[in-house]
Amino acid sequence: MPVFSIILPAYNNSKELELLLASIQKHCLDINKHETIVVDDGSKDNSIESVCRNFVFIKYLRSETNNGVANARNLGARLAKNDILIFIDSDLIAQSDFISILSEKFRNHDVIAVSGTLSSTPANPSLYRDYWGLYKAFHMPKGRYTSLFTGAYGAIRKDVFWKAGGWDANMRGALKEEYEFTARLEKLVAKIHYEPRFEVKVHCNGFWKLVPENYRRAKKWCIIFLYRKKFDDYTSTFSGGMSYVLGTFVVISGIIAFLAPKFILFFICALLLYLTVIFKFLVFIVKKKGLLFTLLSIYFHLVSSLFIFFGAMQGLSYCFLTDAAKRKAINS
Repeated sequence: MPVFSIILPAYNNSKELELLLASIQKHCLDINKHETIVVDDGSKDNSIESVCRNFVFIKYLRSETNNGVANARNLGARLAKNDILIFIDSDLIAQSDFISILSEKFRNHDVIAVSGTLSSTPANPSLYRDYWGLYKAFHMPKGRYTSLFTGAYGAIRKDVFWKAGGWDANMRGALKEEYEFTARLEKLVAKIHYEPRFEVKVHCNGFWKLVPENYRRAKKWCIIFLYRKKFDDYTSTFSGGMSYVLGTFVVISGIIAFLAPKFILFFICALLLYLTVIFKFLVFIVKKKGLLFTLLSIYFHLVSSLFIFFGAMQGLSYCFLTDAAKRKAINS
């Protein structure tokens, strides 16, 4: 049976960490046979350490300065004694006995890296968070493999992790280090396995924080897309990108049609094309939440489209720059 080192980076989020550790203790009955390391990334108080004392299976490691999640993961990986690393971010909640699931996967020596999946239900539900959780869940990979190794909920053989160079500790920001690491990992590993049974819930930001944040993320995601020259299964899918482009056109054409009714046909055409592209997503939401929530989701998606579209346009302006300049922009 494979033996794992589970690495949990944490920073100023003792309440979320406690929920994660409790969920691991609940679902993973063999947790004491493995190594679990909490890396405190320079939190402002000792609350992370206090939480860790309540769980006997935890090894606590503290960085004196806050250097970002990539650095915290690397610190844990250096301390790890076992040959397979499991990375889980501390703002997640385990939904399954992922140890048993990953043990089954890694018994096959051809399996090098595995990424898990997000639950469609957020850990802190609200109308907007429920929509965002469904959106993220819908865009999870559909096949046996994925194009992104997720440090938030992924497992990898330690020798390959270090052969690929580990996480780039200079990168700080949502998913940036994961895209960059995957680009290096892909040169060593033919396939990154997708395991939907390795499921976690995430604490989502609310509407007023996440929507503007999507503008900044979209800029970075587009620069990363230009750097990698490929779409991925999670955030820069072709269909997802098209839905945001068309969503923006729906909003703009709707405003134009309101001011100049002769353009109403243009708005109707844009709306029909938009609904066609997101049709499968709408069916998914109807099955999960019903028609009224689906109508609310269209509103949320259209608002998000504006921020993501204009962020993406700013990112795409980097297309004529060198790879070195793109990498510098990713790190900024």
